[in-house]
Amino acid sequence: MGERGLVALTALATGLVFIGWILAPGGDAELWKVLTNRLYAVFTLWLAAIILLRNKRARESIHQSQKRLLAFMEAAPEATLIVGQDGGIVFANQQAESMFGYSKSGLMQMNVDALVPDEIRERHSGLRASYINDARVRPMGSDLELQAKKSQGETFPVEISLSPVESVEESLVIVSVRDITERKKMQDALADARDVAQEATRAKSDFLANMSHEIRTPMNAIIGMSDLALKTDLTVKQHNYIDKVNRSAVSLLGIINDILDFSKIEAGKLDLEVTTFELDEVLDNLASLVGLKAEEKGVELLLDIDTAVPRHLVGDPLRLGQVLVNLCNNAVKFTESGEIVVSVKAQELLADAVTLDVSVRDTGIGMTEQQQSKLFKAFSQADASITRQYGGTGLGLTICERLVGMMNGEISVHSEPGKGSTFSFTVRLGWVKSPEAAPNAAALDVENLRVLVVDDNPTARTISEDIASSLGFRVDVAAGGEQAVAMVEASVDKAEPYDVVLMDWKMPGMDGVATTRTLLDRGLLSDTQAVMMVTAYGRDEATAAGEGLPIKSFLTKPVNASTLLDAILMAHGREGISRRRRRRDLDTVESTRQLAGSYVLLVEDNEINQELALELLSDAGIRVDVVDHGQQALDKLVVEQYDGVLMDIQMPVMDGYTATREIRKQDRFKDLPVIAMTANA
Repeated sequence: MGERGLVALTALATGLVFIGWILAPGGDAELWKVLTNRLYAVFTLWLAAIILLRNKRARESIHQSQKRLLAFMEAAPEATLIVGQDGGIVFANQQAESMFGYSKSGLMQMNVDALVPDEIRERHSGLRASYINDARVRPMGSDLELQAKKSQGETFPVEISLSPVESVEESLVIVSVRDITERKKMQDALADARDVAQEATRAKSDFLANMSHEIRTPMNAIIGMSDLALKTDLTVKQHNYIDKVNRSAVSLLGIINDILDFSKIEAGKLDLEVTTFELDEVLDNLASLVGLKAEEKGVELLLDIDTAVPRHLVGDPLRLGQVLVNLCNNAVKFTESGEIVVSVKAQELLADAVTLDVSVRDTGIGMTEQQQSKLFKAFSQADASITRQYGGTGLGLTICERLVGMMNGEISVHSEPGKGSTFSFTVRLGWVKSPEAAPNAAALDVENLRVLVVDDNPTARTISEDIASSLGFRVDVAAGGEQAVAMVEASVDKAEPYDVVLMDWKMPGMDGVATTRTLLDRGLLSDTQAVMMVTAYGRDEATAAGEGLPIKSFLTKPVNASTLLDAILMAHGREGISRRRRRRDLDTVESTRQLAGSYVLLVEDNEINQELALELLSDAGIRVDVVDHGQQALDKLVVEQYDGVLMDIQMPVMDGYTATREIRKQDRFKDLPVIAMTANA
């Protein structure tokens, strides 16, 4: 009978008793007592039946829950055990049977301690009791490498998760066990692979250092000896041959440097320097290295530097220059005529940092989108066909991209076939305020000078105008010789003659030389006026073409602000500001004079490089002793007193590092200059 039936029966009995009491004559007390007792008995029986029924249902519910839980654990993909407080296993699933090699019934007759290795079995019961006292869901021994034991005695690595379960009789623990043997094998394999990779990287670095030394050492001899040969009396044919050997060697060294730089970057061995430098010096070096190549192709190299760019920067000038030289060399390579413009602007200027926005724009052959997509991939080139016209390793732009990234910047390209290319990149550098104000016309008391810029190239004309205006001069521009003559004549008529004429040499129609001769013939030039010839081509040729004309100086493009200001000041009998500002501008002659008579020890194992260095140092008036390795250097220092040591690094018997450490151990040599020389990467 169900719970509802019991309720109905009790209600019926209660109703009958109540009716009987009403019908009893006079409400017989004895009858009421009997009926009441019977009702109480019925009610008591009803409560008892309800309790029994509910207990039965609770047991059935618990039993069903247990069945579902056990079914779930049986189907679990991991080995699962239920363990009592004493360690006895009360349940094991099929996965546990397979993992440990015992039958399920066998496992449920065992203590869990039998499944742990012998060496930790004694401690395991204490660990189990500790967990029961603080039972919660957690991994077992998360900071330990756990082991389990199979029926055959074999141990294997495991991960174990613990979950407490409360029951009526005792506290139980669900134990999930995962065999991580394969994972450990993979981890060990990865660790071995990492060790192999690290060893390979070390071997690669050693190989790079050795290859750099082995390649650069003879390259140094080829370049150095050919330089010396070019200074001797040679026939025209001999000079031509040696000059081509020298140029080819320099070109080959550039390729070698690209390969070595790329390898260093890939191996994570290239570090950036952090030092204070002047942007003008980087750009001057750029003009020196690229200008001649541009000149040979009849291409103008122009610099457009925003006046807001700080003069003194903090970073790696060598690597910044490397990116610029690489991009400009590419521009020269792919440009047959026109111009290459290097622009530098301050994208963001903070109190101690600046983000420079640099672009290199050319008027060359341009590229398709497909060619552009491969530009920054190592060893790939825009033209990889066997009939390709342009050389190169395909590494230059990859190196540029990596270097720019190391300087917290990005590089991009915009190009169209036949319309040239523009490579743009940003770099984030530090900057410091100059200890002295930037020189200008007002500060130098030449602000009233009138300057005429004559140039047929609109870009060059605008840049020269901007530079002269930024210095504080009053500037007019002319697009050619005829217009320049008319403007000079008009200025003389107004009694406001130009003080300086910046005259481009190669112009269509009337070139710079013809224009200057016309001005002279018409009496439009006075002794106080200065004509300065500006050329993107051969300076010596321009000088020869202008012989006999009142040209105060010849400037080679690209012209920057300091170069122009110096030329104008010197043309008016003043000292160039850069010479006052840079007292380090002691030229080679002065430096050589200071070193003449010095006594130097040269430590070098290569005979050809010994001869080369000895020749160069002797020509400078320096006395030289030569030894082959570090130990000989130490022996020589005992008996001779030198002004300095030129120390090769990689040498037999004793290398340069070891020798220098030994030198520094002696107090008498603590101030002895030791200059390292290396062909290493």
